[in-house]
Amino acid sequence: MSSVKVRDVSKSFGSGSRTRVALDNFSASIPDGALCALIGKNGAGKTTLIKCATGIYTPDMGSVYLDGIDILKDKRSRVEQLTVLLDGGRNLYRFMTLDENLRYFTLLKGVREESNHLKSLRAQVIDAMKVGDLLSSTIDKLSYGMAQRAAIAVAIACASSVVILDEPTKGLDFEMKHELALLLTEIKKSFGLTIILSSHDLDFVESISDYLVLIDNGKRVIEGPLSNYHALLNTRTYAITLRGEISEKKAESLGQLHSYVSLEPNRVLLKAA
Repeated sequence: MSSVKVRDVSKSFGSGSRTRVALDNFSASIPDGALCALIGKNGAGKTTLIKCATGIYTPDMGSVYLDGIDILKDKRSRVEQLTVLLDGGRNLYRFMTLDENLRYFTLLKGVREESNHLKSLRAQVIDAMKVGDLLSSTIDKLSYGMAQRAAIAVAIACASSVVILDEPTKGLDFEMKHELALLLTEIKKSFGLTIILSSHDLDFVESISDYLVLIDNGKRVIEGPLSNYHALLNTRTYAITLRGEISEKKAESLGQLHSYVSLEPNRVLLKAA
């Protein structure tokens, strides 16, 4: 198992008046063997953080430590110990079969095919993700959902100590989300992985995670064991945009159906438990 410590990572895009700050001195400490949910709205900085941690982006400042080693400076440790599945990315070679992708990416990690550890992990992943019938199929022939399942299978089968999954439930139906939840829970337990996943699916997050990091506008808002934040995940907030301003009296009338959080010009925020 491996702990992940992010320290004061900042990342901006553009320059001058067009500068956009994606990460602002972001720090977090994810314990050994955690199944950590990284949550936040679109544009909060989740994917930028993942790409900085994996070396796809070079942060403006900061460090990412894996068991005390700064993996932003130690590329070998980053490649050997970290596997990432990117949202919407071409994570597999599309004109290779799933079996060829499995062999290729596990060999890149230095895992020998005859390893009992790899055989056990690979068999468990193939069974759970129901991709046994796809092993001889090239990725370009698969539907989006099937390709997503194949990519998840390869990511987990790489046997890295830390696996990062960016929006892994995207494109999966209800049954496959359930199977993925069971797989991640069992894999973490059986093989001692630290798993970090970003997701908008709060029901999925709550069903499997034991640690939570909430990011907003590039900053950490909260962090800690998921058990501390069940009430947060069970709360839904809705924003209603209006054509014109609304009086407080009318807003209070809306509050009889849902308690409103705040009243802004042309907008009311409603909270429903």
